[in-house]
Amino acid sequence: MTSASNLVDVLDYPLPHLDEPLPASAGQYAGEHTRRWSETIDRFDGYVFVTPEYNHSTSGALKNAIETTCTASGTTWPPGSWGTALSARLARSSICA
Repeated sequence: MTSASNLVDVLDYPLPHLDEPLPASAGQYAGEHTRRWSETIDRFDGYVFVTPEYNHSTSGALKNAIETTCTASGTTWPPGSWGTALSARLARSSICA
């Protein structure tokens, strides 16, 4: 069994806030930037998010990227170290909430 990993930085995918006319669950993206992001994350079987804790939450860029194309269900987010526990909890609630 082999495994591979890829680094995907949300900085490389500028996603404007709330600019899609339909919810992510529809899977119909009007913006080229959203389609590009969706195609990128659809290639993977799983995700590991690395995020700073900002004001007891995750970064706005990561939260927006997750919510822009989130259509999966049954996601889990194991708790990390205490240093990012609050941002992990809030990010978990954003993932397909």
